[in-house]
Amino acid sequence: MNSNKTILVADDTEEIGKACEKELKALGYEVKLCKREGDEVIKKLEAFRYDAVLLDVFMAGCDGI
Repeated sequence: MNSNKTILVADDTEEIGKACEKELKALGYEVKLCKREGDEVIKKLEAFRYDAVLLDVFMAGCDGI
């Protein structure tokens, strides 16, 4: 199991974020969903060390590029 791995999921489409969360949790990962704005992603990354980030490239405020 991957229960010791935490993934941050950030997508500007809520349905896609929740679908990713569901699939990753089924694989045993701990998943944190993030608000759909790039600035919020940066705050989350500064506050916690994630093992991986699944990030929408184009989001409001600040994008993945």
